[in-house]
Amino acid sequence: MLVADDQSFWRKALEESLLENGHRVIVAESGEKAWQVLEAESDIDLLVTDWIMPGVDGLELCRRARAMQRNRYLPIILMTSRGDSADLVSALEAGADAFIRK
Repeated sequence: MLVADDQSFWRKALEESLLENGHRVIVAESGEKAWQVLEAESDIDLLVTDWIMPGVDGLELCRRARAMQRNRYLPIILMTSRGDSADLVSALEAGADAFIRK
């Protein structure tokens, strides 16, 4: 599982929660770092990413992940404080499977 968020509080909170529930977790402090992990690690089975990050944001990370050739489907959860219907549409169009508010 890969968690990408530029805010250390959210990264740490998600990592701790997921580790407590028995998941293997890799954390990335930026969309660019998360992209590097996705390119290098073929066994990532879930991507949880923040939407708003400098450089490569969550939407771009979703698009890149969906364009990758993978042996199996990669579920993507996009986290954000945004919440109107246009944002939901944008997230789904970028390739997110789920959209949760922080």
